[in-house]
Amino acid sequence: MNKHRGKIWIIASVLGVGMGLAALQLGASVGDPVDPPGPGGGSGPGGDQGGSNKNVPPKKLQEIMSHFETSLHRTRMGKPRFYSAYWDLNRDGIVDELPRGDDDNGGFEHSVADLYGDKTAKYDNLVCKNCHYPPAVASPDTDTDSTLSPGDCTDCHWNFNAGDYGVPAYDIAYCDTDGTAAVVIAVCPQDYDPATRFSQDGVCLACHGRQGAEHNLLTDVHRAIDAANPGEIPKFDCMGCHQEAEVHGDGIAYESHLDAPKTSCAQSGCHERELQLAGKKNATGGACRGDDDRDDRDDRDDRDDRGDRGDRGDRNDRDDRGDKRHEGEVNERCETFHSQHLADVDCTACHVQSNTTCNSCHFDSELEHRKRFYRQIPAQGFSFLMNFKDIQTGESKVRTATYQSLTVGAVCEDGECDTKGAQTFTVFAPYAAHSVTKAEELECLDCHVVSDDDGYEGNPAVVQYLTEGTVTTTSWNPDTSLLEGPTGIIPLPHDWAPDDGGTLAMDFVYYLGNTTDPVSKNPAGDQWDFLKTGPDRGHMPYGTALSEEQIENLILEEEDLADDD
Repeated sequence: MNKHRGKIWIIASVLGVGMGLAALQLGASVGDPVDPPGPGGGSGPGGDQGGSNKNVPPKKLQEIMSHFETSLHRTRMGKPRFYSAYWDLNRDGIVDELPRGDDDNGGFEHSVADLYGDKTAKYDNLVCKNCHYPPAVASPDTDTDSTLSPGDCTDCHWNFNAGDYGVPAYDIAYCDTDGTAAVVIAVCPQDYDPATRFSQDGVCLACHGRQGAEHNLLTDVHRAIDAANPGEIPKFDCMGCHQEAEVHGDGIAYESHLDAPKTSCAQSGCHERELQLAGKKNATGGACRGDDDRDDRDDRDDRDDRGDRGDRGDRNDRDDRGDKRHEGEVNERCETFHSQHLADVDCTACHVQSNTTCNSCHFDSELEHRKRFYRQIPAQGFSFLMNFKDIQTGESKVRTATYQSLTVGAVCEDGECDTKGAQTFTVFAPYAAHSVTKAEELECLDCHVVSDDDGYEGNPAVVQYLTEGTVTTTSWNPDTSLLEGPTGIIPLPHDWAPDDGGTLAMDFVYYLGNTTDPVSKNPAGDQWDFLKTGPDRGHMPYGTALSEEQIENLILEEEDLADDD
């Protein structure tokens, strides 16, 4: 293992982003030696004229460089798209900063501006941009010339401490062994051994912290397969499901990855029988074929013998993967669930066991460069349901979602706290945690309800909404002085937002220490106290909550229930 691999994680703190290395490489001819910029300004590490001795990959490099210019990994537009008070929503090229006007984005900037003023609240003036939007502070481990260059190739591909741009090409990503096929990253070094190389996930998780937390907190049927075969090349690392276009872009400038999602269970070619049951296409075999113990089904044709080939540039060309299916008796319960739901319910609604989030993010600490949230422990054990477009058809489907809750204006200094005027905020968005399950224990009443003599029985959130007109998510327990929840599956009703009825009951807490305190875990929660029930503002820039009709459809008669035995 490369002794510098641990340095990769340092990149997470302050990644740099631009296209300096890209420009350097574009100036070279295909097949010419290319060396990344070194600290002395020369062509190779250390400023010398030597270097990596790698060749520019013969194919795709020019296309990758061109696409990367508008990719989200370069532009980092996702954060400002969600945060900003105003956005060009009507696409007329002008942002009209008129409250409740056509371009009112509803972002958290409104709340911050109310407390700190417009100038401080602007995204370009926040420390958040140092990771999420150029211009950003360059990392000393990726950029050594003190130049601010966020969003360039070096974010993932340059490791100064290793003296090479082989951060992925050595032990944590994919490359081409012979330099002749259509490659994605780089030509492998001479001592490259595909039988012993590691996953490239370290590079991805260094920035994608939520996904890193999911790996530590939650199980996943896909990762379990890799864990059971430690000597083999992972079948389900990040790029096992995600597409190269999600990393380098596809030439289109998006405002968020939700503008054009590219990864789905159905699209993968691994679960075609479920599409057949939904009437979408012809297929045979699949998850409902055979018994529920199907650990070997994910051999997936040995992923085209990936361990024997260096080329992973075509990993997403998996059209033939559905040809091989396991034999066995059909699981009728599984088929019933799929035939009833797949036409208008996304796979994630049932097969994501839990989403994750951080509660009551203390934005006043964020303004002091401190990323602080409740107990510094992510919440889990819940999944919201909302509507979002299906990747293949563009039609709306019910799918899993998560939220982000924040506070601003509740500030303490040396034990003296001021919460007057503090505001609370939450935003919902489609999201599927990397916590996929076979859903073998899922029952109808986990989402639905049936009426009985006492009212309703079934999903607690739906029961509460139908009987009390509210949906409780997080709640402050005064006996334990802890913020609890949310738990279970929570269908988000159409009138959840404050401006639409405010049926969402979400408790918020605030930090009792100074905003400049070092950030550390606080499992006991004794550094936090109850603030208020909110939110004061709500935001959902992508997708919609469940309609009144959809909520009514969650009410079943006893005879509608599938046999859950």
